[in-house]
Amino acid sequence: MFLYDEQTRIPLIMRFPDLIPENRTINTVIESIDIAPSILDMLGLAQEKGFSVKSFLPAIQGKEPSSLQTAFMERRHYKAGKYRTVKVRGNKFAVRDKYLKYIWSPEEGTNELYKLDKDIKALYNVAQESPHIADKLEQMVKLWRNEQETPESLVEQSIDQKNLDKLQSLGYVE
Repeated sequence: MFLYDEQTRIPLIMRFPDLIPENRTINTVIESIDIAPSILDMLGLAQEKGFSVKSFLPAIQGKEPSSLQTAFMERRHYKAGKYRTVKVRGNKFAVRDKYLKYIWSPEEGTNELYKLDKDIKALYNVAQESPHIADKLEQMVKLWRNEQETPESLVEQSIDQKNLDKLQSLGYVE
């Protein structure tokens, strides 16, 4: 529903005795999409070329790679409505690093900027006070969003009656 740290920061616990020191904690911002390439890296296996995912093994080894500085997030489309006392509508997008978090909701017409080094709980939206930072981060989110566009092959397509009947007989659709 929201893109605040209480819902997006998830602990990741890994055990690999020969590679990960006991009680090792990293504070690097990583994305869940980076888990598989990191495991491949730990096993010494090559990952497929052409993927834009990153291994966080260097961070585990104490090297803070510059490629693991930001994480992008999105909340999928909601019909206009209310969740408790909060109005929700449309998609929300966010970018986060160690020090800043920017949340942009084009349909709601809102943007939020939090300076996490001073406001760890993200209570004070400073987007109006720091428009140059908010604008820069909004452009990053828009660029990321454009890169994530759904390929035409995945766009919803119609299905003929014969295949619809098959899917219904198998219980996939009503």
